[in-house]
Amino acid sequence: MLSQSLRFEARPKARGCSTSHWHERDLPCWPGTQGIKLAGLILTIIGCLFAIWARLALGANWSGRASVKADHQLVTGGPYSLTRHPIYTGLMVAIVGTAVVVGEVRCLIGVFVILLALMIKMSQEEQLMMQTFPEAYPPYRRRVKALIPGVL
Repeated sequence: MLSQSLRFEARPKARGCSTSHWHERDLPCWPGTQGIKLAGLILTIIGCLFAIWARLALGANWSGRASVKADHQLVTGGPYSLTRHPIYTGLMVAIVGTAVVVGEVRCLIGVFVILLALMIKMSQEEQLMMQTFPEAYPPYRRRVKALIPGVL
């Protein structure tokens, strides 16, 4: 009886408002079992570690914007031998893992929005690398896929 009188809601309702709006409801994509959530957590951790490895491999060449540094070198070893944009690969794996854990439609929408943004940024970076390394980048680009090793 006491537990019934002490119910709390995760989202407080404003007076006169209902939670019938589509954006206020959870729209599950799959059952949120412990196994699925564990798989999502593992994906998130693997993605984060892969992105960190890629960032460390870039060293002084890294910047938040597509730019060329003094004495810039084309990095093709480590995670860059698996994919041309391994930081983005790691981020996408982590984002997908998070979406699996949460398991809601809005997370899947977020995955696609972020993927679109990263594809635009990858295009800009590809152009810059082609201009900066006109001899070395085209063979590297033919040999190594952009985001998913051996696929894309």
